[in-house]
Amino acid sequence: MTGSASLSRLTLAHTADGSLVLRVEGRAAMRDSVVVRHTAEHVIGDEKRSLVLDLSGCTHADSTFLGDLIGLHKEFGTGAEARLTIAAPSQACRDEFKINHLDSMLQIVDRAPEPTDQGVTLAVPEVPLRELGEHVLQAHQHLAEEDVPNAKAYRAIVERIARALKKSV
Repeated sequence: MTGSASLSRLTLAHTADGSLVLRVEGRAAMRDSVVVRHTAEHVIGDEKRSLVLDLSGCTHADSTFLGDLIGLHKEFGTGAEARLTIAAPSQACRDEFKINHLDSMLQIVDRAPEPTDQGVTLAVPEVPLRELGEHVLQAHQHLAEEDVPNAKAYRAIVERIARALKKSV
């Protein structure tokens, strides 16, 4: 059994300064955040390059995607070695950031860099249910640890997912 189909498009392209830009279009949900995380870990962690997440075409970000943005920001977007930037979030994303108090937490710039190529569309593959559950758990842990309005609800979600994952072993 796997997670549901993606309602988004993810495009990875080069920029003039050597960084990469990952454009998220449509609804950014849990399966999309798995691809965004793997891409960030590869680009930033393995290749030691900077990554810009262009959210100008993102129409919605679910709680898993938001939680994973927090995790990616903590891992790659702070300090002198920051190599992750969130760029040009759509009004819908800005509203979700504000509602969840993430607007002051995340490094956000108003414009994404122009890509120098057409980029490549990243496939959002089916994700095994256990892997997806672990990813959703981790993303919600990030939300539960922050001073966000629904932190208590996110903690309850973390507890339920952790119990379900433990039973499935």
